[in-house]
Amino acid sequence: MDETFEVFFTNAQREAPSASLKEYYEGLTNYWSEILVCMEEKGWQGHAIEDPNTPAVAVTTPDYAGQETSYVKDGRECAQKAGPMPTMPALTRESAAQDCEAQVEFARCAESQGFDLSDPPSLQQYTEEYLSGPVKWNPQVELVDTAQMTPREVLEFREICPYW
Repeated sequence: MDETFEVFFTNAQREAPSASLKEYYEGLTNYWSEILVCMEEKGWQGHAIEDPNTPAVAVTTPDYAGQETSYVKDGRECAQKAGPMPTMPALTRESAAQDCEAQVEFARCAESQGFDLSDPPSLQQYTEEYLSGPVKWNPQVELVDTAQMTPREVLEFREICPYW
């Protein structure tokens, strides 16, 4: 991660843990949106939020070479203005079951659209992997790994088969 961009993480206040992963990623997207609006108001153009409301949510930054001090100063002010940053929920058996259900629903939908995916593990196996990390079965990754879709196509495909 770019050292000057870390300011949005290291200086942010933290909220209480989110109730779910879905709530966390939606909250993180909203948090970034507030920061980027503020940065644009300060004259920093070219930021973008990629893959909003998903585990892949990310922010792209403009080229600010030679302006690092100003960028960090403005970033700190905007992070303060945005308020507390969302916090990941605790990894629990309940959140594992919710994530597993979301992945299974995504896989069923993808299969109904003609894609070929492996069978999901048992809830017990998924939960054990989820709590100890990482989960091996992920139909979205499998679509890419088996060359059925590109990463970008998977993200666009979530319009047809949502993940959550």
